[in-house]
Amino acid sequence: MKKYARVFAYLRPHRGQLLLYTLFILLSTVFSTLSIGMLMPFFELIFVGQSKIMAAASTDSNIDQLLNSAMAWARRVTDNDNMKLLLMICSFMLGSIFLKNLFLYFAYYILNPLKNLVVTQMRADLYDKVLKLPIGYFTERRKGDLMSRVTNDLAEIEISVVGTLEGWIRDPLQIIVYLGVLLYMSWQLTLFIFLLLPIMGFIIGRISRSLKKQSLAAANLQGDTVSVLDETLAGLRVIKAFNAEQLLRSRFFDINNRLLHTRNQMGYRRDMASPLSETLGIFVFACVLLYGGHLVLNEAALGGKVLIGFLGMFYNIINPAKTLSTSFYNMQKGSAAIGRIEEVLQAPLVVTDLPQASKTSAFTTTISRF
Repeated sequence: MKKYARVFAYLRPHRGQLLLYTLFILLSTVFSTLSIGMLMPFFELIFVGQSKIMAAASTDSNIDQLLNSAMAWARRVTDNDNMKLLLMICSFMLGSIFLKNLFLYFAYYILNPLKNLVVTQMRADLYDKVLKLPIGYFTERRKGDLMSRVTNDLAEIEISVVGTLEGWIRDPLQIIVYLGVLLYMSWQLTLFIFLLLPIMGFIIGRISRSLKKQSLAAANLQGDTVSVLDETLAGLRVIKAFNAEQLLRSRFFDINNRLLHTRNQMGYRRDMASPLSETLGIFVFACVLLYGGHLVLNEAALGGKVLIGFLGMFYNIINPAKTLSTSFYNMQKGSAAIGRIEEVLQAPLVVTDLPQASKTSAFTTTISRF
């Protein structure tokens, strides 16, 4: 995470806005949890019926007691009318979904200017550093490679790193809240999930490590193409005078073909992130469904309505987990661009002003002759 220290430094003066963004994301997650939780009394009302709706649960778990207490209060409010109770459940579900998306919009409204600010400040710092660097730095570096860092690498950071900034807070927070609710609903099933998650992390981690190496190679090749193009335009007269078009053409096409191969390999691994995480998530979902059904049918350690709510809540984790894995892939891809920009920003200034040097505001005397 050291490579992303500069991004965090740009966000440090805006801690208040980040806290407000976190609060809105938390509220959105809470109302999303409530909307899914309303499935349990809904299916209880539809499939169990009036005669058994308030019957004792098969277990004395906390979630069953909470649901029974909520249903008892709702039936008193609706005068024990099933249609009124159904209308109340649907109204609560609709209201929860509305508030969830409203707070989610507020969160995006706060975060989007911060994402644009990070890229703007990084671009300004990079240009200011270029003006401060000594002439000797530009003789040692190819101008095309430096232009590629200012343009292509900054664009890569904007898409890969800053573009996934919301996932750094939103997705982990949602996963933590959902797992906390799942743990409250059934610790056995949640523990079973924890045993399966390291398998997913190991597979995704192995693929993402190779993506980082290829990203660095692609960034270097992109800089080489800009350098060759700059040299061609600057020395076009000499190239045509000595009939060296074929030499430059072969050189550029070789770099361009290697860049194509590297980007194809990167695309294969990047595009694998979302389907792979979704497939692994569905695999875990099927395992939870099998084990949860075993608890309901054989051991009577879990109520049927609780299992339905648990499955709905767990399925809601798949999307943020998939987005988080994609963000992780993009961060690995963008870390190479951050490293290349940091090389320029951290370059030492060989020519510096002496601390005891005097400042001259105007030219008042003549220049001495030697």
